[in-house]
Amino acid sequence: MGVKASSTFQLVTSLLKILPLFIIIWAYVGLEAVTLTSDDMISPQKNIPKALVVGTLTVIADYLLISYGVMLLVPLDSLVNSTSPIADAASVLFGPWGAGLIAIVGLVSIISSINVNVIIVGVMPQTMSQDKVFPQYLARLNKAG
Repeated sequence: MGVKASSTFQLVTSLLKILPLFIIIWAYVGLEAVTLTSDDMISPQKNIPKALVVGTLTVIADYLLISYGVMLLVPLDSLVNSTSPIADAASVLFGPWGAGLIAIVGLVSIISSINVNVIIVGVMPQTMSQDKVFPQYLARLNKAG
């Protein structure tokens, strides 16, 4: 193995080590977007921190309860080889409709995430324009607001 092949191997392995960090950070993308609509909120100084803490604690509780529930419902030997443990647990609870129910919940989650991203794409330039970072014409609203 030559120097060039060795350095290519090191580059690829280094990138593969960094990849999980991007996946972890992706889970937090959008957390800052809650502040963009603060002009339309009642008491944003009080409500934004409260919403962030309550939301974070709710997500932690959801993850823990779902993980615990899956471990209780799905036998360990099938859980080890499962590619969709949550769907397997739902199938134990709801029968043959369980996996389909999980798929529908996943689709609703994806669609709502897309909806929020569409809203933020419109609000971000408007907010930055109000803060004089972007041109002022981006802050204009139509008759409906």
